[in-house]
Amino acid sequence: MLTAIVLALFAVTAAVDWLPGVKNKPVKETIVYGMLWTAALAVLLLDSLDIPLPSPNDMIHSVMSSIFNVK
Repeated sequence: MLTAIVLALFAVTAAVDWLPGVKNKPVKETIVYGMLWTAALAVLLLDSLDIPLPSPNDMIHSVMSSIFNVK
C-alpha cells in the first residue's frame, strides 16, 4: 500500500512540476532535476519495501574525522 502511495505521489509530482517545464528550462537543469528526482524515488521505494538503508551519518563521520582528525 505504501509503495502505491509513493508511486502515485511521484507520478503527480512529475505531471505537475517536472513535465511542463521540460521545454522551457535549460537541458542541464532538467537533467539534474531528473537525477535528483530519480534518486529520491529510489530511496523512498526501498524504504517502502522495508529494505534496510545504510545511514549516511557513518560515512559523513568518517570523512569529517579523516579531514579534521576528530575522535
